[in-house]
Amino acid sequence: MAAFAVDLGSFYYRGSQLQSASDLASLAGAEMQSQGASEAEIRDTVNDVLESNGVDLGTVDADILLFADQDEVQVSLNDKDVSLYLSSFL
Repeated sequence: MAAFAVDLGSFYYRGSQLQSASDLASLAGAEMQSQGASEAEIRDTVNDVLESNGVDLGTVDADILLFADQDEVQVSLNDKDVSLYLSSFL
């Protein structure tokens, strides 16, 4: 039961980290988009912000969607490297 609690807490913490990084990257990208930056510059900035906030783009898929008419940038993250403490006991 304790291992399950550790896993659950770990999932919540990791999800919170990824959400915060995604939010910051989206805001940075939208700011650049509102200033007329190119798509490549926006994507580079979003990736830089993600990495500077602890997101390893080697183990996390980042989907970046740009909506030019709305100055909106959406960043979706999918962590491919999820380790489970409980699985070491099974």
